Amino acid sequence: MQLRRMIGVALFWLAGSAVPLHAEQHYPESIGVGEVVEVDLAAGTVIIEGYRYRYAPDIPVQVGGSPTDMSMLAPGMQIQFRFLRVPNDLREVVEIRQIPPGVTIQRL
Repeated sequence: MQLRRMIGVALFWLAGSAVPLHAEQHYPESIGVGEVVEVDLAAGTVIIEGYRYRYAPDIPVQVGGSPTDMSMLAPGMQIQFRFLRVPNDLREVVEIRQIPPGVTIQRL
């Protein structure tokens, strides 16, 4: 048990990502791309391509290749993001990276 905990801590440290709101449970993780429609800092939600996602205030965010926070996201910005599919059709973003301006997202 002690070894498992140490491995988990080491993997978390190596990943460099924040603990999601549902860290104690395991939910399917997905990667998405899309355009930011709205960021509600007070509610802790972001709308990407018409879908609302929750997020923890300390999730990793990169804009222009530099670490920042959710306040730097702007409507119209194209992003790649990792998210968890939690119960009741909710989604929780765990990491966001800006797609450089001029790069086009191709939809399949």
